[in-house]
Amino acid sequence: MPRPVVHAFGPLRIELDGQTLGPRDVGGRKPKLLLEILLLADGHPVPRERIAQLLWEQDPPRNVPGTLDTYVSVLRRTLGTHRDLLVTEHEAYRLVRTELEVDLDRFDALIARAGACPVGTQRRALLEEALALARGEVLEDEPYADWLQDTRGHYRHRVLDARVAAGRAALAARDAPGARTHAERSLQDDPLDERAHRLTMVAHQLAGRRSAALEAYERCRTALAEEFGTDPSPATEDLHRAILRGAPTTELIAALGGTALQRPSPPTAAARRGRAMRVLLIEDTPAEAHLITTALQAGAVPVQVAHVPDGETALEHLQEQEPLPDLVLLDLGLPGRSGHEVLAELKQDPSLRRIPVVMLTSSTAQADVDRSYDLHANSYVTKPTDPDELAEVVRAIEAFWPLTATGADRGS
Repeated sequence: MPRPVVHAFGPLRIELDGQTLGPRDVGGRKPKLLLEILLLADGHPVPRERIAQLLWEQDPPRNVPGTLDTYVSVLRRTLGTHRDLLVTEHEAYRLVRTELEVDLDRFDALIARAGACPVGTQRRALLEEALALARGEVLEDEPYADWLQDTRGHYRHRVLDARVAAGRAALAARDAPGARTHAERSLQDDPLDERAHRLTMVAHQLAGRRSAALEAYERCRTALAEEFGTDPSPATEDLHRAILRGAPTTELIAALGGTALQRPSPPTAAARRGRAMRVLLIEDTPAEAHLITTALQAGAVPVQVAHVPDGETALEHLQEQEPLPDLVLLDLGLPGRSGHEVLAELKQDPSLRRIPVVMLTSSTAQADVDRSYDLHANSYVTKPTDPDELAEVVRAIEAFWPLTATGADRGS
């Protein structure tokens, strides 16, 4: 049976058993809000008391449990053959998100994969595919919901970062119109983003339009002066001077530097609780395990890494570990059970399946990538052959950390 597909970018849409349901097709506004609250809880139980606060603020009904049970019944009728995805727990409700195809999850997985790729055709394709999913604000059918603002802001920044990165990838391919299109869309989202202004300048220069490149700088300078009373950053000023002296476009493209996917992730719930992110690394090569652990511990997010060398040990560790890890990094080429076999067992175990799993492997075979996603891996990251490139892998993993199971302690 195909899994339901949930579109959370833009208004809520659900593809379910051959039909598409919109915001008005799920049994009323309050049931829809309940469904959206559970969807963004990422598979964790949401207490009735918290749901009541979000649905009614200061004016709840006299019988909150009975009213919520009614809404749940409405949603189960809407879900039809997938009604078991909505679970009633003690004083709480939960949506089994691992059995849904959610566009937010797909977007994050594509961005993580793009972050692990060098600038080139594959990276650009992944970014373009991710951006095609971002068709509006998250759940824009509820524009005034305060509880959505953090999630909206997070994805607003991630989409902007992806647009700038896609523009840089277009420049690397010498595609000036493509770069300019991404720059213009970025400036529509944030007129003060200097990365997008610099992208516009270089795109015009690449197209042989020096005067337009200089006009783009003036627009940036004016916008910053009017909004903040400040001048452009040194990076923008240096780029402006390079255009004035007629620097070659290869130098200008190189001057943009870095990747737009390096924005630090917002603090996870684990970080807000003041503890390090718990990571289980399943890797059979000691040298690579040491390299990965060192790179992770030097990253932007505090992390505590536990390392095991094979799948059998990993599964025993997970059955005995208290608390559970927030994230699993899993190699494919393991002795004994393969990485795919370990992944299948993890995702079939009700007590472990909500732990995000990132495949961290040297295999670039499309069959391995496809098999991993078929088994519900949350991301697939290719190990770099150059240790200096490992920082890119760390950033790709950190970009995924906001989605980690914030209640990964067993039974939470």
